[in-house]
Amino acid sequence: MWAVGRLNDAALFVAAARQMGCAHVEANHEMPPAMFQGLVALSREEPGLVRSVHDPCPAGASLREMTHQDVLLSSLDPDRRARAGQVTRQTIASAHAVGASLVVLHVGRVRGPGQLEKQLCERFDTPRWATPETDALRHTLIQERARLRDPHIEAVAASLLELAPMARAAGVHLGLENRYHYPEIPAWDEVGLLLDRLPADVFGYWHDVGHAQVLEELGLGQHQDWLLAYGDRCLGAHLHDCAGLRDHRPPGQGTVDWAMLRRHLPGTAWPVLEVGREHTSEALAAGVQYLADRGFYRG
Repeated sequence: MWAVGRLNDAALFVAAARQMGCAHVEANHEMPPAMFQGLVALSREEPGLVRSVHDPCPAGASLREMTHQDVLLSSLDPDRRARAGQVTRQTIASAHAVGASLVVLHVGRVRGPGQLEKQLCERFDTPRWATPETDALRHTLIQERARLRDPHIEAVAASLLELAPMARAAGVHLGLENRYHYPEIPAWDEVGLLLDRLPADVFGYWHDVGHAQVLEELGLGQHQDWLLAYGDRCLGAHLHDCAGLRDHRPPGQGTVDWAMLRRHLPGTAWPVLEVGREHTSEALAAGVQYLADRGFYRG
């Protein structure tokens, strides 16, 4: 995330990551094809350099465009759902090409309650926040999402089961990431609903620290509950901090309870620093040290 748009050369990216104190890299969903091919070449020289890949990779259509067009594993349109599945198959092939064993998935969304979430976010950190009207809006958002979700959950489950044979053959595990926007899938209980239906040798949970923190800030769940419920299936984590609803900040520059995370994030979960490109390399290096001082970073 940090490198794309800054260092669109794989060798420069890896060198910068190592200068900041990171021994491995993740291939991001915005990574251009040429940059990804550079990672393929580097990974042949150094197996294990790339441990995780974020779907879709390399970038074709952006996630924003795919969401806008409903080209998602959750789509109720069979053709759009099939197109999304093909994109993820390409990512699995990409992971295999760089020797990565983990793929991070955005599995889709419940279509319909987005405007309600937008209204809730607009109230955050304003005098209207701690009011009965905000409580009623939050309740309506939760109820509307629940009313609309079941067909989308079925579409996601069917899509993931179709991907399982290819992932298994490639030796790739697929992590279902918790999401920033409340209408997106999976909500807290939906991680369990999906994992109960999916083969455990392929699928697991991917914990995004900032996303869970934002939902807590909005009053839509407790951060630690995700790890208490699914820590035993957690494949990895995106580590970044939050200030209000702004995430992807360097660790130590926000309100995330890192002591809680250290208690509940399993030691087997692969830690990935995921910070926005607007932050300096010095800030990222400080974030790596902040994590190392708290026992997150393995080197």
